[in-house]
Amino acid sequence: MANYGNNVGIVPLTDAAGITQGFKAGKHYGIDIGWYKEKYCNILAWQDGQVEAKGYYSDTGYYVVLGHYYGSSKRWTCYIHMKQAACVNVGQKVSIGQKIGIRGTSGNSTGVHLHFYLTKLITKTKAFSFSNLKQYAIDPRPYMYYDPGFNTIYISKDWTKKLPAPIPDVVDPVSRDITKDQIICHEADLRVRTAPSLSAEKLGHLLKDKYYNYLDSRQTDGYTWYQLAPGQWCAGISSLEVLPANVFYKVIEGDTIPAICERFGISIESLVNMNPAIIQPGDVLKVKE
Repeated sequence: MANYGNNVGIVPLTDAAGITQGFKAGKHYGIDIGWYKEKYCNILAWQDGQVEAKGYYSDTGYYVVLGHYYGSSKRWTCYIHMKQAACVNVGQKVSIGQKIGIRGTSGNSTGVHLHFYLTKLITKTKAFSFSNLKQYAIDPRPYMYYDPGFNTIYISKDWTKKLPAPIPDVVDPVSRDITKDQIICHEADLRVRTAPSLSAEKLGHLLKDKYYNYLDSRQTDGYTWYQLAPGQWCAGISSLEVLPANVFYKVIEGDTIPAICERFGISIESLVNMNPAIIQPGDVLKVKE
């Protein structure tokens, strides 16, 4: 799944003309997007997410709600007046630009359009309701970008900025490996940033009690920062345990020199240069400069 951060999504339609009714706090919780050539076009997921609700009410007509998750926070998007029931199911994960339904005019509607809601960031555990949706609704227009790969028929002047390149996903956790420099965080949602600075852009979070390899470290902003990958750094807070790669290894019965070298990623020549030429069980070898 592509990661565009928590402020970027696409125009959620293949055919998107102008906005026929804008956002009005306390009156119109969302925007209405009209059609240009294809009335009953595909409705698209604004961003990667998961279906939290779908159904039908006399006012909204057919609707579907997606949750878009960012660590301990999320946004909701809601798509109403659909032609028919959403083609995705509650609990299903969806990707940005994936078809989730068809634009229509079901419910209390005077013509074919998409009524599109977006909320501010809220707690990830908050349960969906339409009253909560309206309470946290914001104007979606600053958060919508066009992508010619998805928005194929017409692009309105209301959204002229092209979708930026995705932010690289935070690296995956790994298994414990004594031959690698690793960290493990014993606290949920430690932020990963694009640079070793508290002011750098947030990319995501580390998973609690999972191991990650690190490539480099440096001091800044009062923390030791650890580089997980190019452009991915996390701060050495008190709950972060640092596990440097083992420098020494105790030989056990059955070990062979080639096997030891393979395990620690070194050449036989390097191992011999750092240690005695004859190796016996119980010897403690240096395996890293």
